[in-house]
Amino acid sequence: MAPRTTTKVKDVILALKVSGPGIRSGRISIPELVSLCQKAQNVVTRQAEAMEGRNTLHPGPVTTKIVNECTLELVGIRKGSTTLEFELARPLKKFDEVLSFGSDAVRTVSETLKSLGNGNQTTDIDEGVLQGIHSLAGVVDNKRISGLKWVTPKGSGHNKRTEVRITQEVCERAATRLSQPRHAVTIVDGVLEMADFKPTDLRCRIQRAIGAPVACTFEKQSQNRIQELLRHPVRVSGEAKFYPASDRMKSLAIHEINPLDSMVLGEGNFFSDLSMDSLAKMQDIVPLKKITSLSGGLSEDDDVDSFLEEIYEFREDK
Repeated sequence: MAPRTTTKVKDVILALKVSGPGIRSGRISIPELVSLCQKAQNVVTRQAEAMEGRNTLHPGPVTTKIVNECTLELVGIRKGSTTLEFELARPLKKFDEVLSFGSDAVRTVSETLKSLGNGNQTTDIDEGVLQGIHSLAGVVDNKRISGLKWVTPKGSGHNKRTEVRITQEVCERAATRLSQPRHAVTIVDGVLEMADFKPTDLRCRIQRAIGAPVACTFEKQSQNRIQELLRHPVRVSGEAKFYPASDRMKSLAIHEINPLDSMVLGEGNFFSDLSMDSLAKMQDIVPLKKITSLSGGLSEDDDVDSFLEEIYEFREDK
């Protein structure tokens, strides 16, 4: 028997209409339900991060604000084309005409889906959002699910209802965009390690404080400046080229380079929103497979208590 819901239509901020050979009216298998819910939440979360100017291609957790304001909650499964209805898990107490952050993210995803569906050449779609859309659209395979619609009802600051079909074409267009390298103006701090001054191949490499080295190119008029700053901390800005669907930098065309105090090197990483997994990956650190790898620091004859006492005495003397 299909679950009933007492949620009012005006409270729903998102509905997913699912149809296909494997979907019966008002019913859906648990694996497909879980998959759709996770993929829909991921798209909304990535869109919210993009709206805040955050990095959407990361393995770590999202900010508390986004969790609090953009987490969806399944509140109903209706008949017809099986319709999954969602409301914000922690709705903010606001006037109806005020658009919440979560509702805004859901509506923006709708506009992005519409753009991909009709072939509009919108160029500023965030890569994390594209990845989420590609994953969500991937469930439309004509075997069990042949139809999927993203519906944003009227209300929550919006004057009209929108309904967008998510098709295999949407999936393919998202994949095409993800396969293209991304360019962006970027600032990099690091040590200018080496340079090649061949007239036809002006290149150098910058070793960042955290992360892999960056291969750079520079113009002929910058040769003297590059040579002067070799083996010194520098800050460079220019147009970076990133690998497709990644935040890994492939190369950087230097527009400006300046010396940097060694004490400042890497200071931006202190306040960056990086997870422990991200930091470990950037520094090529892998988990220990055996705890015995840590052995050897102290021999069996060493007295740990005496060792600690010496440390405390040393600190007191200082």
